[in-house]
Amino acid sequence: MNRRQISRGGQGSASGLFLIVLIFLAACLAGGAAYAGAAKKRALRNSEAAAMETALRGAAGSLLDALKEGSPGCDGPFDPVWTLVSAPRADGIELSLEDVSSRLNPNLVSLDLLEKSDLQFWLASGSSGDLSALRASEGPASDISQYYDIFVPSRRGDIGLYSWANINVDEPSSLCSLYASLRSPSAGSSDIGAEASAFSFGLAAERAQKRVFSSEGAKNYLGGRALELWPALSASPFCNVNFASEELLEGILSYKPFGIADPRALAAALAASRASATIDMEELRRLCSAAGAPEEDQSGRSEGGSSNAGPGARGGLYQYLGVRTWFWRASAALAGRGGVRSSVYLIAAASPDAGRGSLKIIEAGVGR
Repeated sequence: MNRRQISRGGQGSASGLFLIVLIFLAACLAGGAAYAGAAKKRALRNSEAAAMETALRGAAGSLLDALKEGSPGCDGPFDPVWTLVSAPRADGIELSLEDVSSRLNPNLVSLDLLEKSDLQFWLASGSSGDLSALRASEGPASDISQYYDIFVPSRRGDIGLYSWANINVDEPSSLCSLYASLRSPSAGSSDIGAEASAFSFGLAAERAQKRVFSSEGAKNYLGGRALELWPALSASPFCNVNFASEELLEGILSYKPFGIADPRALAAALAASRASATIDMEELRRLCSAAGAPEEDQSGRSEGGSSNAGPGARGGLYQYLGVRTWFWRASAALAGRGGVRSSVYLIAAASPDAGRGSLKIIEAGVGR
């Protein structure tokens, strides 16, 4: 091979190398452009997603605003908000609204209620022992799925964690745990557990004397502690008969101390009545009395707002059944790019001692 050939070979190699470098640089530039393009698309998608979430949140919030315009003293399926839920919207957003407090709360429910009613058949083992053991070992659950193994699958839709505790009828140990989780130490004391136990003993003494607190009476009983404990600890029925499942109504009505001869017939009567008009407290009492349910005791009310009607006898039924909803879930959904469905939800709570204007958002989430 002569020098010319070597020279040419070298030039050829250099040219080949240069070409490879050019190809590499072109690929990098193209990749950079693609990356920039992808980043731009992602930014656009993020912007669109943020705008959609804002729109959905506003739509869900409109339901909560509309809830404040319902019937005074009760919540039912004929309130104006339901027209808003069902009406088609120009923006295509679909709305939904759900009562999430008219369900059995496994964190709080009395074991006595479970054991002395048809609600025992909701328990997978047929006994409240598993529930009691789980609550003792794990404390209050923050995820309802923690209780799924305790209840039969067909009734899981009737249990939930959104409700105010009722100091008249809920499980004493659960009330003690809730007290401890909410209460700050008293001045000069750092033992919240001892304070919670003292609260539990005091409440047991009140129950032994068959005192039943009104909502106002419960707040008075809590005294200065009410700032921390109210309304998580109150005295309001968790179950709105206008929205609760017929199965839950029947389960509560079958509680033996109430002495109702045909709980199923009464539950069916309540379901039939709410299908034509919202049930208020007067109508609830009328329907229950006609079926032989115990009357609410209006005698013996003290200034403190309590009576001597025991929860298992006179008046106890209306510690469970009422006509107000305390927790709502408002949702909004819309199909976006590529048919992907986006949704948001808001959970709002109403205070037992205030009107509809007391609704406050306590939780918000985004889903698909």
